[in-house]
Amino acid sequence: MLSHLSNPQQRPIGLALLLVASSLFSMPVPAQAAKDCNVFAAAAMTRAKENVQFGCGFADTRYALNQAGHFNWCNNAAVSEAQINAELNFRRDQIEGCKAKRASLEAGCKSFAEQTVQKARLNVQLGCGLKGGDFADDYNGHFQWCMNNGQSAASHQNSKTNMMIDACKASKAEVKKNAENHAAMCRNFAQSAVLKAREARKLNCGYDTGDYADDYAGHYTWCLSASAQQAIAQNQKTNNGIDSCRAKQ
Repeated sequence: MLSHLSNPQQRPIGLALLLVASSLFSMPVPAQAAKDCNVFAAAAMTRAKENVQFGCGFADTRYALNQAGHFNWCNNAAVSEAQINAELNFRRDQIEGCKAKRASLEAGCKSFAEQTVQKARLNVQLGCGLKGGDFADDYNGHFQWCMNNGQSAASHQNSKTNMMIDACKASKAEVKKNAENHAAMCRNFAQSAVLKAREARKLNCGYDTGDYADDYAGHYTWCLSASAQQAIAQNQKTNNGIDSCRAKQ
C-alpha cells in the first residue's frame, strides 16, 4: 500500500506535505477577545448613581450601587460581548429618558412656582385675605412641592388658586364699582344739600342746623360714611323742611 512512497523521487514531496499538515494543526486558535468588565462595571455604577441623582426610581439590580456585582455579572462566561453592549445601551436609554422627563418636570415646576408667587403677592396687593401655604410667598417651597407631586397635581393646584384669585378680583371690582356708584350719589346729595341750604337762608327759614349748612365737602363726607338708605332718608328730610318753609311764604 505504501509502495508509492518507496520511490526515492517521491519521498521529499510526501515528507513536505506531512510537515505542512502538521504545522497547520499545531497553529494556536485565536482566542475570543477578552471582555473589559472593569469598564462595564464603572459604566454600570455611573448609571446607578444617575438613577439616584435624577430620582428615576429604577429598583432592579441593574441599578444597584454594587460595583463588584456588576463586574461579576459581566465576567460570567455565559455572558457574551453582545449581551454586555446591549445591556449598556439599555441602561443608557433608560437613564437618558429619565433625565428628559426630569428636565421637563423641572421646567414645568419653575413656571408653577413663579405663577404661584405672583398670585401670593397679588393676594396681598388686592387685600384678598387668602391664607395658608397655597398663597405663601415662597418660590422654593412651591417648586419643591411640584417636584414631589408632579405636573398633574401642580396643574390642578394652579387652577384652584387661579379661581380663588379671580373670585377675589371680581369681588374687589364689585366693591369698587359700588364705591364709585356711592360716590356719584354722594356728589348729588351734597350738591342738593347746598342748594337747599342757600334756599333756606334766602327764604329766612331759620334752619341753623348742620342739615342746612352751606358746606359741600361736609355733606359729601357725611354721605360717604353713610349707607345709601341713610343718605336717601336725610335728603327726604331736608326736602320736607324746605317744602314746609316754602309753604309758609
